[in-house]
Amino acid sequence: MSGSNYLLLVLPLLRRVECPFPPLVKELGSLLAPTASSVCWITDSSASERARASLCWWVDRCVELVSAIVCMHDSDVAHRDLKPSNLLLDSISGSLLVTDLEMAQLHASNAWTNEGEGTFPWHPIEISDGDGGRPMPVDVYATALIMYHLLQHVVMGTPFDDMIRPEKSYDPEDVQKLCTVMAHLSFAGGNTMSSSCSPHALSNASSSWVQELDCLLSMMLDDCPDSRPSIREAHETLSRIHRQLHQPCELVV
Repeated sequence: MSGSNYLLLVLPLLRRVECPFPPLVKELGSLLAPTASSVCWITDSSASERARASLCWWVDRCVELVSAIVCMHDSDVAHRDLKPSNLLLDSISGSLLVTDLEMAQLHASNAWTNEGEGTFPWHPIEISDGDGGRPMPVDVYATALIMYHLLQHVVMGTPFDDMIRPEKSYDPEDVQKLCTVMAHLSFAGGNTMSSSCSPHALSNASSSWVQELDCLLSMMLDDCPDSRPSIREAHETLSRIHRQLHQPCELVV
């Protein structure tokens, strides 16, 4: 499916007229209420299946998000203000929509984003504490931060909204922990998952998608913009993770 299917162009002009969204299209964060319990440490196969379905839902939404940004960057357009409140969810199709191009930058490959532009802390260090930076790597960073916090919500039940504390915006060690939980919940590609696995055993037995996800998020969230992959490179890796997560697996409890 083309990334343009996930890109809803909400131009600044529409802000000056009465043009509400359809009632079945709602802000993603408003549909994701924090939960008291997480999907960690599943003890029965039916719960494991529900947890696996949640992880598949997560990777589906991430693919839609990245596909939309690929569509923009291929057209030499950068969003420059990616954050949870600019993501909508179509409750009929279940598709993610990227909205609000008020800060979008045309001819982005030759453009510059000044210090402080966008929404803190959803932009990288070169924007928050530096002299600015190129807008496409800024989008890559924000996309990964959204993926990371959506994963936190799915695994741990944390809130998914714009109001994250700066010191909680990204923790490389937390990615490792989340990936370990994901491996505990379900292995892809026919591997076996056991609720009694230790983290050490999981790190040795986890399938390639866990390692790829950890590496992908770390690269996309690198403090050096030149070290971040392009959004198309990220899409290629995420597509592999998507295929592996949707493969059937054997559950042993």
